[in-house]
Amino acid sequence: GLLGQPSPNLVFYFPLLPQNFSAYGGSRYWTMVASPRPDMQGGREQDVWFRFQQLRCSGARLAPPCELVGTPQYYDTYWFSNSPITDRWIRPELKANASGFYGNLLAVKRYWDRELAAEGMMALSLPDTAGTNGSWLTDQALFSMVRSMISRDDTWHPRYGVLPGYGVSLQDGFQDTFTSTATAALEWGMFPYARGVIDNWLRYYTRDNGMITYRAEELAQSGRMLTIYALYRDYTGDAQLLLHHFGRIRAHAQWLLYRFGEALRNFPDPSDPRHGIIAGGDEGDTFVAFYERWGDQPQGHKYSCHANVYRGFLDLGRVLREIGEESGREDVAAHASELL
Repeated sequence: GLLGQPSPNLVFYFPLLPQNFSAYGGSRYWTMVASPRPDMQGGREQDVWFRFQQLRCSGARLAPPCELVGTPQYYDTYWFSNSPITDRWIRPELKANASGFYGNLLAVKRYWDRELAAEGMMALSLPDTAGTNGSWLTDQALFSMVRSMISRDDTWHPRYGVLPGYGVSLQDGFQDTFTSTATAALEWGMFPYARGVIDNWLRYYTRDNGMITYRAEELAQSGRMLTIYALYRDYTGDAQLLLHHFGRIRAHAQWLLYRFGEALRNFPDPSDPRHGIIAGGDEGDTFVAFYERWGDQPQGHKYSCHANVYRGFLDLGRVLREIGEESGREDVAAHASELL
């Protein structure tokens, strides 16, 4: 669970298994609260305050009434910050304690209240219905944005998940991480965050030739990127970001235009279902199969993937036409005509 939504103060419940020798019929749990230090000032190591506390309830599965059992245990990042023998190397007043834990808990809440207020994002109030808990949905959506923000390196560099298993550098350019984050930030009205995410993507993960710094391409996401750039301009009114990165945006769009032309030239018969439908997939992990069996397994022509590209042409073309007229940039206007 979460404490002090939307801050990333986490609470875990660990059930104690019933004991044969005990006549107690209720339920008992260890609770662990993990409260990260809100701002490490650029440091790559994350300090975390912990509190362990046992909870005993009269009914099964945390059914009340419940009471605390024993004395809480507090730790500042490491087990040795407060233990029965800590006095041997730490002065008593410097040991991890309740004041430090609750002070950090409050600091995390205040930090994220300020951060999200600075984003100017929308607020949701969803009703609870028979089938859906609206307040839980709101909490889940809001915390997803916080989790997105805290998982990035140096504020803006993306990570596809976290270790173990994910979060390694070769996955930073995963297209879905960009498209999902940028779309969510725009739709929530988190325009400063959206701008930083888009700027980082165009600056470090889109190459001068329009391709993406990742091990494979996902056609649907490549098309979606064009729509995201258009949405950013529509929602914020900011044309400068697109003008600043216009060279790479154009190169990316022209790469897709070339492939669209290939789909027309290679399948000239309008009755052919592949006519004008760009070849490509929706999953980067399957891309290797086309290299291994090139000539034996052609790429598919998927209407769902091409639809994102087609929409991207229209969305970005319209926006670039407006920007070209407003800025007097003939190159921008010319590319808009290409897309439209």
